[in-house]
Amino acid sequence: MLFRLFWGASDAALAVLAALPETAVVAAMPTVLDVGATRLTPTTWIGLNNEQPAGLWDQFTRRNMVWRTARQLDEGQYKPIDLAGPAIIWIDISVIDLGHAAGTVGLNPGGMKPQTLVSVIEALTCRWQAIVITGVAPDRDPRGMSELVAIEALNAAFRHG
Repeated sequence: MLFRLFWGASDAALAVLAALPETAVVAAMPTVLDVGATRLTPTTWIGLNNEQPAGLWDQFTRRNMVWRTARQLDEGQYKPIDLAGPAIIWIDISVIDLGHAAGTVGLNPGGMKPQTLVSVIEALTCRWQAIVITGVAPDRDPRGMSELVAIEALNAAFRHG
């Protein structure tokens, strides 16, 4: 099994996506990055906020991309995500609500609860080819909450991996 763990800036995630261009992606982040929206392989977006441009929602529909907003996930208003086979998971800790992980790089009021992120990751049935965690900023988080969320998300991913 090919497996790599990356912990760092978004450029590490972009390098992983470039290295594994035909591997499905699960992206847990509040906003969509252009690189993920233009990949030919399936991308599943979890934890999105409502700040996506209108054209992006149209592109999701045209490409039959799977997406769930943070609100849908936190309120349980969604069907389980059916994703089998090898995949990359990219968890940007800024997907978590600011009140739960104050030390994240990006501010995301109204983001996901940590326990929701963990339960969604645990419910996925794919085999992880790479796990990338970005957005952790220990120097901004003296209580270590963003790091704790990252560790819990990583443990959830390892349970299936």
